[in-house]
Amino acid sequence: YYYLLLLFPILTKKHEDIFRYNFSYITLTLNGKGKKSIFYDEDGNSVCNIFQPPNEVHINDINQSNVNYEYTFNESKNIVKLIWHNKVTTTNCLFYKCKNVDEIDLSHFDSSSISGKIIGMFGNCESLISLDLSTFNISQVTDISHMFAYCYKLTSLNLSNFNTSKIERMFQLFHKCQLLTSLDLSSFDTSKVETMGYMFSGCKSLTSINLSNFNTPEISNISHMFQDCENLNSVNLSSFNFSKTIHMTLMFGECFSIKTIYFSNSETPELEYLGSIFRNCISLVSVDLSYFTTKKLKNIDNMFFNCTSLTSVNLSNFNTSTIIWTNSIFEGCVNLEYVNLKNLGELSDNNYQYQNAFQGTPENMVICINETIAPRLTELIRRKDKTCYIIDCRDDWKSIQRKKNSEYEGCTDNCTNNINHIYQFQSLCKPSCQHGTYYDSINSVKK
Repeated sequence: YYYLLLLFPILTKKHEDIFRYNFSYITLTLNGKGKKSIFYDEDGNSVCNIFQPPNEVHINDINQSNVNYEYTFNESKNIVKLIWHNKVTTTNCLFYKCKNVDEIDLSHFDSSSISGKIIGMFGNCESLISLDLSTFNISQVTDISHMFAYCYKLTSLNLSNFNTSKIERMFQLFHKCQLLTSLDLSSFDTSKVETMGYMFSGCKSLTSINLSNFNTPEISNISHMFQDCENLNSVNLSSFNFSKTIHMTLMFGECFSIKTIYFSNSETPELEYLGSIFRNCISLVSVDLSYFTTKKLKNIDNMFFNCTSLTSVNLSNFNTSTIIWTNSIFEGCVNLEYVNLKNLGELSDNNYQYQNAFQGTPENMVICINETIAPRLTELIRRKDKTCYIIDCRDDWKSIQRKKNSEYEGCTDNCTNNINHIYQFQSLCKPSCQHGTYYDSINSVKK
């Protein structure tokens, strides 16, 4: 009885803490001495419109009682415990701009009631090195945009149990995670996601990524998705559904190491913006967009700009009648051998920018176009070289044998005046003709 009396204060204190804290807390490590803010910006304002602060903040085992603008840290490495007495419903921007935090432990945090948006939860945690979210519940969350954006030093991220079945927005999810070399996204359900813009942009150390489980029937924006992933070797998008996609601008811009991109067979009836999609993909060898439909397409500016290793492009399903911006599409593609544009369609007066579309490409490349549009396109391009225009678009285009112009006689002196006849195979032109070499279906050359 005597020993029970001695133990009673200890037991009651322990149970008091259990009921009081409800077992929901997050522990983090913060570096540096002096006054620092955890939840507020430099001006003392909450960094989020929706913010559910903890009920208690403990720093190095000392209860600070209230959530303040800033705290005084006395150690070079400080342990901070954030304690919630009630269920937490949002972690929106909870650790946003916690630039001195390098470790966060959420294993004792109850996330079962979190719903809606948790935008920027770890955004700008510039010192964070590793993060384990295997116990974090986001099954009722709809927006995880910017969640890890600007985590420059993050090298390890465990998302193995992420339930993303209700997520609609993944905008800038991993933006500028510069040290991440790999990501396991096998648990991701993307069936409701509408935007993945900038999702992996600036992930400079990422060499490969498996997106085979991604199904995207609702996706409308994937612009800048992989931009500046300069060490990414290949991307397989064969599971993607592009039926509602509108924006693909700069999707692979500045992916210097990418050699292969596999696209799905999905059509693109809503697609409007393709500008600079492959800009500066200097290792890319070939691109097949033959399944892309372009009824609403507006912008293909700089689409393949400076793709110096590119040899062939299949745009056989492209109809450019709605396109307004066409500047420098293939400019700088110094090794380009073949472009399939067989369904190019009518070119309006707005397409004057085609004049530099092929600037810097080889003089003896092959362009496949339909017979109707051939005179207009060659007039717009204004190439003074040996470009080969063909109407017999085929897979074995490399087998075409170029013949010397000297083998032909009876050429007219002025090709411009006879341009329609040229493309109806009714006359031959001398090598001085500015409109290039032309091959018909039986491989005869007309200049």
